[in-house]
Amino acid sequence: MHMSVLGYRQRVACLAGLPVSAMATVKAGLELNEGALELCQCLRGLGCRLAVVSGGFMPLILHVQERLGIDHAFGNEVRLRRTERHEAPCVTKVCGCVDLLVPLRTYSWK
Repeated sequence: MHMSVLGYRQRVACLAGLPVSAMATVKAGLELNEGALELCQCLRGLGCRLAVVSGGFMPLILHVQERLGIDHAFGNEVRLRRTERHEAPCVTKVCGCVDLLVPLRTYSWK
């Protein structure tokens, strides 16, 4: 099995049964790399369109997208639902590993 698929499956397994509030906790502690905001602002000022393509999960990617003013975001979708074991919504499925070529085929980066 390819290492990237193994890593993906391991990350997905860690999410199973987590309450939705876990994503909020991670978002609150998420730190941007030094200079990331300034770089994005500079590039946008020059007329560049920005995208983030990540093997991470969309709730967190969308948070980064908003903070940095990025135009497009691609990542792994997470499905949430209530279960008999959990009163609050929890992660029940990750909907496929992101295909990194889709954004490159979909958008013109001129």
